[in-house]
Amino acid sequence: MAQSAFTKGFMISGVDLTESDLDALSSLEANAIPVGKGQSILDEGAKTDLCGVLIEGWMLRQRTLPDGRRQIVDVLPAGSLFAMNALGVRLSDESLVMLTPGRISWFSQDELRRLLGSNPRALAAMLWAEAREAAIMSERILTLGQRSAIERMAHYFIEIGRRLRARGLDDADHFRLPLTQELLGDLLGMTSVHVNRTLKRLEKEGHIARRGDEIALKLSPKLYRLAGFQPHYLHEGDAVRQGGKPPKPETTMGGSPPGIRETSRRARTAI
Repeated sequence: MAQSAFTKGFMISGVDLTESDLDALSSLEANAIPVGKGQSILDEGAKTDLCGVLIEGWMLRQRTLPDGRRQIVDVLPAGSLFAMNALGVRLSDESLVMLTPGRISWFSQDELRRLLGSNPRALAAMLWAEAREAAIMSERILTLGQRSAIERMAHYFIEIGRRLRARGLDDADHFRLPLTQELLGDLLGMTSVHVNRTLKRLEKEGHIARRGDEIALKLSPKLYRLAGFQPHYLHEGDAVRQGGKPPKPETTMGGSPPGIRETSRRARTAI
């Protein structure tokens, strides 16, 4: 059986998962339902005893102040768990909104406890996933508190590329990112004007190329140094991490980033 983005994501966990383990984890995707762009999945402060898997599409995790100001906490790609922070307390501390159309699957906290209670390797993989998510949030706090604008953006592009590759969705150096400049600014704590200026600088210096919502990165040691990117916080297995070292420089002419590949898919959102 072909693996989904959800089960593929566990292959870098370091847990020796069997086909039976993967089937057990895949059962959490059994209740798939379609969801639309902009659809609210869970409100901040809502009571819930459910968690979920994002099977297809992109989802925003966000917090909002009483006066309406918003902070995007993370942008979840397909294969991500969501509402796991409601485990035990049965209360959501964030809102979840679909960034694109997609599919999700809800499962109860009791169902999850039964599955993990009878499958220790699946439990270990799930604990790894939650530790990785906590590490990504810790790194995001460091980014917002200490990194400059260009460091923030370069770091995020490297990170999301690696997250997509781990799920078999895209390449680390070429991917689709359906974020407007406003949303990217909300995620990275920057104004739209600053986002635009920083994107142009990354392009001018040869680190990225853009077309619509497609991003091509030149994954060179220079870009890693610019971002201050240290991959250990992603807890990746050797197949993706490459020993924890940045990949070798691209051998593109003139030091330019790899070009945007031709595609018949229409770009949905320009960043």
